[in-house]
Amino acid sequence: MKLLQFPLTKLIICFILGILFSFEVFLDTDKNILFLFLLTVILAFLNYLHKLTILFGVLTCFTAFSAGSVVYNLQTQSKQQTNYTNYLKAFKEAVYLQVVIREKLKSNSFHHRYIGTIQSIDNKNYTGKIILNVKKDVSDKQFKTGLLVATKEKLVPIATPKNPFQFNYAQYLNTKQIYAQVYCSPSSVLNSNSYRKDIWYYCDKIRSRIIENLKVNGLNNDELNVAIALLLGQRQDINAETITNYQFAGATHLLAVSGLHVGFVLLFINFFLSRIPNSKRNNFAKLLLTLVCLSFYAILTGLSPSIVRATLMFSAFAISDYLKRPSNTYHTLLLSAFLILLFDSNSLFDVGFQLSYSAVFFIVWMQPLFKKYRPQHYFFSKVYDLLTVSLAAQLGTLPLCLYYFHQFPGLFFITNLVVIPLVSIIMYVGIITIILALIGIPSFLPCKILHYLIIYLNKFIAQIASFKHFVIQDISFSSILMLSAFLLIVTFVFYLKKANYPHLIVMGIALVSLQLVLIYEKIKTESESEMIVFNSPKKTIMSLKKGNQITIFQSLNKTETSNRDWDTKPYLTKNTAKITIKQMPNFLFFNNHKIQIIDSSSFFIDTIASDIVVLRESPKVNLERLLKATSAKLVIADASNSKYIVDSWRQTCAAKKIPFHTTYEMGYYNIH
Repeated sequence: MKLLQFPLTKLIICFILGILFSFEVFLDTDKNILFLFLLTVILAFLNYLHKLTILFGVLTCFTAFSAGSVVYNLQTQSKQQTNYTNYLKAFKEAVYLQVVIREKLKSNSFHHRYIGTIQSIDNKNYTGKIILNVKKDVSDKQFKTGLLVATKEKLVPIATPKNPFQFNYAQYLNTKQIYAQVYCSPSSVLNSNSYRKDIWYYCDKIRSRIIENLKVNGLNNDELNVAIALLLGQRQDINAETITNYQFAGATHLLAVSGLHVGFVLLFINFFLSRIPNSKRNNFAKLLLTLVCLSFYAILTGLSPSIVRATLMFSAFAISDYLKRPSNTYHTLLLSAFLILLFDSNSLFDVGFQLSYSAVFFIVWMQPLFKKYRPQHYFFSKVYDLLTVSLAAQLGTLPLCLYYFHQFPGLFFITNLVVIPLVSIIMYVGIITIILALIGIPSFLPCKILHYLIIYLNKFIAQIASFKHFVIQDISFSSILMLSAFLLIVTFVFYLKKANYPHLIVMGIALVSLQLVLIYEKIKTESESEMIVFNSPKKTIMSLKKGNQITIFQSLNKTETSNRDWDTKPYLTKNTAKITIKQMPNFLFFNNHKIQIIDSSSFFIDTIASDIVVLRESPKVNLERLLKATSAKLVIADASNSKYIVDSWRQTCAAKKIPFHTTYEMGYYNIH
């Protein structure tokens, strides 16, 4: 593979390995910088002596590795002395916070949510990004980007998952350099009415102007929110049902601005600039205008990794075209990845970054293979191109999608065949609407066309999503399985490109490796036995796993399919097994453990010694007498109990020196 022979490929791989190493292992930044400096000096000296030997190549790779490590350490805000995580007082008591609103997030049932940047704490120089949760009230007033606000509240660490295999929101926010959040009421927030007028402030004003123009010209809420997502990358106001429809139809990528959208913008720009006569001065002006428009659109849509990648690549192609020099797509792809990671190394852990580069790489890599069978007819060739691009992108992102989202939309081919042409029209009409809104010209006709186009788009997506039996859900897919699947796909493409015996052997080894991983995980899952007390607010859920059998005990009055329960679904997806649902018993035996479960009836058996006592639904029992009667060695209180009673139980257990576990604070409990 020629890509692996590029020096840039080796350097970027080493750079990425350096980032991953620093992510897992803490390294002293000063010593790392000194090591990088020494390596650079040695390389410069060897280059001066023209000793470009194997040693030079090895040292170059080590330099790239060290550079990745240094960049990650320098960009990780929690490692900086001025970051608020180092001001421990703010996590223990209310402190005076000055915060600039940076971005509006999707609101929940109780709060409006924002990303804010701390300017100071108690008038001390501490900074960093937080989540600001402002309680909803009658006025329903929301903050604008750039607004400086102040409040006196305590910083709350981002909660870790309280149930097994749930999405780790804290870890996700850590990659975004967000380590805490603040809860406050509108009355406790002091609005200064002053704004930090930076680039994000002006971009928000432009977006607000465009959105207001769309509203005035007749776009309803559902169509408006989809239009804002397609054109501006702002999807926080789309309702859950619409997002689910797009997921089931395999069209979620349309709602995240990416290379597809930037490509349409570039085609639109080139269409108008092609009317300008070619000359040395005009060509330079066209290039400059193209780069400015692409950069403006990238900033306007929020500079996500996928949009930055697409903007950098298309900008490189535009520059190459101006210089009349051939461009190497692989070099452009690698260079864009390096620049993104150089300025934001945490982008490596962003799902959008991984999906975007994986999709584009496979499209570029597989297109020469597909071109061999491309039909000559114009219409069929376009349909063929659309299908092969979708296939390559889906093949390249399949392991990542299964690993992160645990589902596969079976009708993605049909969806893309219809939706991509429709979205192209929507993008062109939308760009015209944006331009008219920016210059203040009424745009009733384009908005009306946009309105009906999005109605048809949503109806088609909803129709495809209604075929739920084509959506494979709850797929258990581990990280090892993901890597094995990637290995098989890569070796399969190698074989398709050049069908020979060595490639067949390597593909066979990859296939056997995947099967061995599947067998290993199946044996491991079926050999495990465990009992889990879940953290489920206002109800009790326990599970008993023995091999490939899982019994769910619940306190619900009616029998439900518990694998649809938010608290248990990730666990049941991870452990593919036969599920049985039963009512919650009062007594259980598991692995030589006698487990007594006491509910609101307060009934318990005092004649049988119990190893573990589970308290649920706030039973009115004398815990001291209960512990003496049962000789319990562990007490577990789930989230169905009132906090006041849990506090009193904790004190009783502490006095008796008996371990006490509350799922509300400490998360689920696993009884092995």
